Amino acid sequence: MECVPFYHIKGWGKFKRHYGDFCIGADKCEPLQCLANWWLAFPELQGSRWYSVQLGTQIYAIALDSNASLFAQSEQARWLEVEIASLPQGVKFVLILLHHPLAADIQTKMFVDHNPRQIEIALSSFLEANRKSKARFILVAGHIHNYERFEQNGVVYLVSGGGGAVPYPVERTSADAYQDSSFPNFHYLKFVLDGDTLNGTMYRLADPRALAWEVKDTFEVRGLKTTADLHDFEGVILTIR
Repeated sequence: MECVPFYHIKGWGKFKRHYGDFCIGADKCEPLQCLANWWLAFPELQGSRWYSVQLGTQIYAIALDSNASLFAQSEQARWLEVEIASLPQGVKFVLILLHHPLAADIQTKMFVDHNPRQIEIALSSFLEANRKSKARFILVAGHIHNYERFEQNGVVYLVSGGGGAVPYPVERTSADAYQDSSFPNFHYLKFVLDGDTLNGTMYRLADPRALAWEVKDTFEVRGLKTTADLHDFEGVILTIR
């Protein structure tokens, strides 16, 4: 049986105060110490706060650190610009993974501090300006402990914060393509590449006692036609806390 690879994304919790091997409390620790803890847990990422990996011939994944600046001309933004400009030949879909969401249901009553910040809005503006590149962009974030789905200017935005932490209710706006009232939304996302289409499915935990799952959302992202082999079949499962 083949091993399933896991690609880790740094969350804001990594910058809380650490006691022993655990991260608890609301106070932030020193960034250098937090990064040392991060690299100790994931030595394969030593020295890297953001990175990329190619999944087959048509999918490219980019893991970003939303605790670091994403504004234009920042180190991370310049790195991302190079990545987007030099995508491998044949790549049709770019999964961009980070903790804080770029698009979300704007909250007015509870958890208003989880609304997208200027740092993420700057990144969304960059990606939407480059939406006519040779690949489609799909953004997957966590932070909000629920599920939301948007499409803006050709870019797909997903909030997938159903990995097991305390769930958050959200005020859903009309821009959210997911309008189901079920709560809580412990879930995971599955992406399956079929020809020039990336099919997405949200599986929700319907009954925790029986560990019964149900399909609650499906969507597809059509890629741009290229000369790459259209018969690849790739499967990716993502869940972010």
